[in-house]
Amino acid sequence: LTVDIEGVRTSFFVCYDLRFADEFWALAQTTDLYVVPANWPEARRVHWQALLHARAIENQVYVVFAYHL
Repeated sequence: LTVDIEGVRTSFFVCYDLRFADEFWALAQTTDLYVVPANWPEARRVHWQALLHARAIENQVYVVFAYHL
C-alpha cells in the first residue's frame, strides 16, 4: 500500500516484510517513506532494527517504525 500524505509518498509494510528486501526495492522509486509497525520479541529486536536501517540505506528513504514494548 502506497499513499500520498501531504506530499510524502508513504508505503506501509508489516514487520515480517523486512526479511524480503526485494519488496522494498520494488517501491523505492515511488516512495519517500516506509512505515513498519512490529511486535518482535525483545531477544530479536536488535535484528529488526538492523533490517530497518538496511532498508532505509539501500533504498535511500526514511523509515518510521513502532513496536510494542
